[in-house]
Amino acid sequence: MKLSNDFSYDDALSFIHGSLKLGSKLGLTNIRELCERIGRPQDSLGFVHIAGTNGKGTVTSSLAAVLTAAGYKTGAYTSPFVYRFNERIQIDGKEVDDASIAKNTYIVKKACEEMVEAGFNHPTEFEIVTAVGLLCFQEAGCRYVALEVGLGGRLDATNVIDNPLCTAIACIGYDHMQYLGNSISEIAAEKCGILKEGVPAVIYGEQPPEALEVIREKCREKNVPMTIAPLPEITAASHVGTTFSAEEYEELFLPLAGAHMAKNACVTLAIIDVLRKKGIEIPDEAIYRGFQAVRHRGRFETIGEAPLFILDGAHNDDGITALKKAAEDLFAGKKLVGITGMLADKEYEKAMEKIGGVFHSLYTVTVPSPRALSAEKLKAAAEKYNRNVHAASSMEDAVRLALMEKPDVILAFGSLYMLADMKAAHDKIKGETA
Repeated sequence: MKLSNDFSYDDALSFIHGSLKLGSKLGLTNIRELCERIGRPQDSLGFVHIAGTNGKGTVTSSLAAVLTAAGYKTGAYTSPFVYRFNERIQIDGKEVDDASIAKNTYIVKKACEEMVEAGFNHPTEFEIVTAVGLLCFQEAGCRYVALEVGLGGRLDATNVIDNPLCTAIACIGYDHMQYLGNSISEIAAEKCGILKEGVPAVIYGEQPPEALEVIREKCREKNVPMTIAPLPEITAASHVGTTFSAEEYEELFLPLAGAHMAKNACVTLAIIDVLRKKGIEIPDEAIYRGFQAVRHRGRFETIGEAPLFILDGAHNDDGITALKKAAEDLFAGKKLVGITGMLADKEYEKAMEKIGGVFHSLYTVTVPSPRALSAEKLKAAAEKYNRNVHAASSMEDAVRLALMEKPDVILAFGSLYMLADMKAAHDKIKGETA
């Protein structure tokens, strides 16, 4: 296929994001056809495929970091991005460059046009990004890829891969029920769609019983050797990270805050054990170095000091539960002010009830998304369970008002779609006062 010299990175993003209007259509027909037309890049890569409601991003990032530390060219595919699109496709811990995005998006764009001409539906945004990611990993010569599922598992575009080295299912909870089902059992069954005949699977150590029952049954059906990940013993914790031990590993440090992050990392430890049994050399030293190198945007991420300013993308039931525990464990006795924004199709009322009592005061904002819940509606839900709730007119307004309270900690949480604007507002205001 002849490549265009004038198809730029901005052109690539315009094409990708322009496909948002096509919506999200679960199914594998289109992604399979698209991958056929771009040369089946997935066939040259060794995958660990990772599903789950919460924690799958941490597992993906930490596994990729360990494999890189072990000396392997490693890709990591995650979603969504927080600050910049290239975060979604990383190689050896670095975002893929703009030129690679432009080149490979052009290839995918031409294949999409051919598909439409042949009578297929135009691929969705996620299908396009998945295909671009596969091409980027192939182009870079990646030996292994930690591949995070976008939504569900069974019909997710990432499930175009046929023969992963290992699959993993992180914590299962309630989210995206309009697509995955209204019970934990139904959601678990969708996540189990990534299981492959005879391929080992690693399961998060504290699954809900009804989820674990479904997972066990699906593993039996597909002759899948199943490993339950160990649980960590936390030995030290602060907002800069967590030190823990698990099985034969002692004093592992993960620069991610919260006991739930250490639990997610234990899924990675179990995956590593599976890979070692397949003959992949991963020394213990690579585990320690890899964990120390993990960076995961928007997950209890510190972006400022004095006061401490933290961003977290907790927006569903399990995420809010983990956030609340981390805040109570790490900031007991501190003056904690919250800023939150949610999407209208999330269980925001339940989230506001669960977080009740944690904050000295809480500011609500409107997320920059067509699916946003207004700050006023979120305030109405939040003030049933939280004291001192105020609707802010903008992200900057929320940051300014929170800072005026002279808190010890400001914790901005909720939709991942608000975090980039929240960081920009913080940086602007701190810059003005520097």
